[in-house]
Amino acid sequence: MLTDIHALTPYFRNGLLFFPEKTIHALIEVGLDWQVGHRAIRGLSLDDLSSLDQLGQAIDTLLNQVDSTNPFFQALTSDDAYFMLTGKPLG
Repeated sequence: MLTDIHALTPYFRNGLLFFPEKTIHALIEVGLDWQVGHRAIRGLSLDDLSSLDQLGQAIDTLLNQVDSTNPFFQALTSDDAYFMLTGKPLG
């Protein structure tokens, strides 16, 4: 069964950054603190630098453990995800 990468990609709404539950569960499995994960599901302010840093570290860990065909890899390395996580366009 194919997974829609958009269902795994972080998104902005009402000025907050949200992470889908499936993505957070995968990040918790590689070491993300569950409290940070819970906040990310409910929406993070871009001022929450500590949580964003922890998410970034967990994302790096996850990306190092999966190959480029994995839906999480595709979702978290997309142009949109990069922009949302860094505030900068890719390239």
